[in-house]
This record gives sequence, C-alpha cells and structure tokens, in this order.
Amino acid sequence: MPVVILPLTGAEAGFLIDSGQFTWARRGSPLLNLDFPPYVVCFDPCTGETHFLNELPALILSVVNREPATLHCLVERIAGPEVAGELVQRQFSAALDFLVAANLVESIDPSVT
Repeated sequence: MPVVILPLTGAEAGFLIDSGQFTWARRGSPLLNLDFPPYVVCFDPCTGETHFLNELPALILSVVNREPATLHCLVERIAGPEVAGELVQRQFSAALDFLVAANLVESIDPSVT
C-alpha cells in the first residue's frame, strides 16, 4: 500500500495556490481515518493511498468532508473568527496545497453542486 507523508512545513515561505478565491471540497469515496498521534492517518479507497496528515491538514479535511468551504470559512471554523492575518492564511493555504497535491480536496465552483 503506497504511503504519502504530507508534513506542514514552509508555510511562511508562501503558497502555490491563491486559496482565497476558491471553494474547497472533498469528493469521492469516504476516507477511512485513524488518529495516530502526532498524525491522522487516512486511507483513500479510490486511490489505495495512505496519507499521514499533521493536525491542520487533518482539521481542514474534516471540515470539507462535511461541506464545501472557502479559505476564510476554514480559518473561522478552525482557528476562530478573532484569529486572522496573513500568517494564518498562509498556513491554511500551505495545508490546502498539500491536500490538493494528495488529491484529497479540490477546488469547486460553488454555483455547481
């Protein structure tokens, strides 16, 4: 079984995707998750891949598993409405980059659901 390790590193170095303009969602078969501190291990039955996620990508995935969300919405739900700023947005964007690269989330057009 392939294993993909997705560390949340280099968040302060910038981000590849301008995540603020997208709505993010998880489509496909449900993931099988297991807490394995300090990671959350999730198995994607569609690809057969197992992913080891740090806390922030795992939290983002848990939100978009339930319903699509924008970057702003993700920050508010996970970090709280009083926490904002460029550094937090970059950290969330970096986590989204990892999730997109692993094909665990995708950007969607919110008008087409």
